Formats: sequence, C-alpha cells, structure tokens
Amino acid sequence: MIYAFTQDYRDHTSLFIRKITAEGVCDDVEIHGPVKIKIAIAVINNYRMKLGILERIAHPVILIEAPEDELLEALKGLQMLGPLRSSAPDVKRLLENPSLESLKNFVAVRTAVDR
Repeated sequence: MIYAFTQDYRDHTSLFIRKITAEGVCDDVEIHGPVKIKIAIAVINNYRMKLGILERIAHPVILIEAPEDELLEALKGLQMLGPLRSSAPDVKRLLENPSLESLKNFVAVRTAVDR
C-alpha cells in the first residue's frame, strides 16, 4: 500500500509519500519545496486515489493505486534535485505532461546536468 499525507512545519509544509509492506516496513520520501510538491501532486493525480485514515496514525491519508516502487524511486530522485523554478522550460513541460515516465526523464536529465 502507498499513501500520501502532508506535514506542517513552522515555515513550510512538506508532502510525504509512504509505502508500508505486509511486514510493516516503511519506505518513504518527503518532498519539500512548492515546485517539487506541485510536480509530485501532478504525477500522483494520474492514479486512482481514495481518502482514508490508517489505524497506526491519527491523520487522514490519501491511498494511491500506483506502481509503488517506481513512483517512490522517481519521487526520491525529484527530491534529491536542487531548487526548481516554476518558470524553467523543462519544469513547464513536465507540468504539461505529468506522467511517471516524464518525471523519470526529467530527473535523469536534471541529474546529468547537475553533475
């Protein structure tokens, strides 16, 4: 199962995407920054979702029907990138076509350029 929730801090909000295995092991990514959060939400919106509450946390979550490992890997790559500007042409293109494959390509290109 994979789910999303927000965490409020004093000066910003972050988006968590978390996977819990049948054994109860967590794997997650915390997305910071308004542009990265906007990209993550745009990609996640391609999948079926429903609102729920997990017994282990007293917080509403959004359950996401998505390829768990692929989505987490792509979002971890997104979070590892430096700050993003919403006016950057490649960010605009990604937001126009926010698929998982587009996100993977975006992260790969940005990672190669940053090296």
